[in-house]
Amino acid sequence: MTKVYTYEDIKRLAKRRMPKLMFDYVEGGAGRELLIDRNEAAFDDIYLQPRSMVHVVERSLKTTLLGREWDLPFGIAPMGMCNLAWPGTDRMFAEVAKRHNIPLGTSVAASTTLEDMFDYAGNSVWFQVYVAQTDELTFDIINRAKSKGYDTLLFTVDVPELSPRTRDIKNGFQAQFKIGPRQFLDFALHPRWSIATLLAGSPRTANFPADDGQASFVRTASRARVDWDYMARVRELWPGNLVVKGVLSPEDARGLRDAGIDAVYVSNHGGR
Repeated sequence: MTKVYTYEDIKRLAKRRMPKLMFDYVEGGAGRELLIDRNEAAFDDIYLQPRSMVHVVERSLKTTLLGREWDLPFGIAPMGMCNLAWPGTDRMFAEVAKRHNIPLGTSVAASTTLEDMFDYAGNSVWFQVYVAQTDELTFDIINRAKSKGYDTLLFTVDVPELSPRTRDIKNGFQAQFKIGPRQFLDFALHPRWSIATLLAGSPRTANFPADDGQASFVRTASRARVDWDYMARVRELWPGNLVVKGVLSPEDARGLRDAGIDAVYVSNHGGR
């Protein structure tokens, strides 16, 4: 970490340590990736107005969200298969969230089970879910989160169909993963990552039942059947905080408020 001073430093080190296949999976977006550029430009265009003559010797960044006080006004977004970046990444996120009292969204497509993530992060962790290939599987996973003690569910609605991600297609990234000559060479050129991953075991989507050694998570499954009736079923099933993730339309936000949703998570899925 002595070499890290900016976000660009982190990106540079990650690109050097990770196979191109994995780095592009983490960094890449959909299509021509124009939305990623627009997201970054939108943040760059935010200006803060400094105020002088304010006593700031004692200051706090604490905030209250969904009935709880947090030490910082941001958290860690849910991300699938984080252990592809480096073994144990899910647990590292959990430990950081718990130590700094910030919310951590753990993905249904995580490399670690929702039960283990709750044990690692305690009540700092929220659970994010997509619609699975069957409603039975979706509601079973939600019930597991409820039984484990999660108090906040992030229900993602912004990926009705998986968008084409050009880098992944070019690199041969797919679930379940298969190694060809190109991927083998990529891994061989990054021995630290490859050895660490071999020792830790190949990452998989841990929240889904295994079938012949492979997780039954269908990454390309359609999630387009979510509508207002479906959301009402989720609201009835989930007693805690229900946050709908992936909302960009004011009309949708008003409709979700009227449907009893506790919060909306404004997101375009990171341009993915």
